[in-house]
Amino acid sequence: MTVKFYKNYSNKNVVDKSISQIGSDITTAVIVDNVSVTDPVFRLHDFTDFNPATANYCYIDTLNRYYYITDITILTNNVYLIHCHVDVLKTYAGGIRGNTAMVARQQNIGSLYYQDGFMKTKAYSKYDILQFPSGFNDYHYVLTVAGS
Repeated sequence: MTVKFYKNYSNKNVVDKSISQIGSDITTAVIVDNVSVTDPVFRLHDFTDFNPATANYCYIDTLNRYYYITDITILTNNVYLIHCHVDVLKTYAGGIRGNTAMVARQQNIGSLYYQDGFMKTKAYSKYDILQFPSGFNDYHYVLTVAGS
């Protein structure tokens, strides 16, 4: 099993993460007992390439996924236990970017064409009083227009 360690500079809700690799690829990693694809735990033996505490992100080739490093436990000298949690957005970034979709709501730009109870809108009343050129003889009319 080969593990690549990274420093992740992006937020969790970003698809294309800004990452930089720390050290070289590690081939001495061993999965601990039964592996969870979502939350794997692996052990590094005789590891001196770099300090794993500087990494917060990794890629495991056997599982073909990117992971957040959630915890690092030092068992003995040069033996580390690395706890991870899958990053679904980075792992499936190619598939996400390949989809086409109509987005009705997003965090920065709202559209007034879609009914959205979360988007605040303002309504201002506009009144105009107009005189009819020939006036009214015996009747009174009230004209009301709604909308824009």
